[in-house]
Amino acid sequence: SRGLGDVYKRQAWGMREILHLGFAELGLRRIYWCVDPVNARACRFYAKQGYTPITPEPDAENLLWFEVFA
Repeated sequence: SRGLGDVYKRQAWGMREILHLGFAELGLRRIYWCVDPVNARACRFYAKQGYTPITPEPDAENLLWFEVFA
């Protein structure tokens, strides 16, 4: 069986691939990501991956938005 460390590594790999695609292949300068604030684990994960919260409070659809720059 796989532990949580393996799951985290796969998620981090996927996030790096998304960033690589956006920045290196598509030439984007900024990438946004949103998450349900109830999902504290995802919020911590995005912060560890270098995403910065755009606002401290959820938007009208109850989503927290993060961004990362190239």
